[in-house]
Amino acid sequence: MSYTHLTKTELVFIEEYHEIGLTGRKIAKKLTRSHEAIYRVISQLKKGLSAIDIYRQYKINKSNCGRKRITLPPKEKSIYQQKGSRRMDARRHHWPSRKVYFM
Repeated sequence: MSYTHLTKTELVFIEEYHEIGLTGRKIAKKLTRSHEAIYRVISQLKKGLSAIDIYRQYKINKSNCGRKRITLPPKEKSIYQQKGSRRMDARRHHWPSRKVYFM
């Protein structure tokens, strides 16, 4: 089962429907979304956030997901660079002798 996040448009609809006075379940039915997701947005709206604020916070949180970039110390970096160049030398020996042009 895959999860699709609420779009900016859906967040604005939730905000407008909530201001009109619709319940979370009625909004969920109109947008064909789960009522839990709608109530999460409504609770943030009650805290004073707007739909755009909620979307910006989502983008910030999403940027923190995934694997973190690693940085090697210079000594280790040079070791890996040397190993990589040795591998390329070994591969070049087996390549056919023809000119290769890089753009």
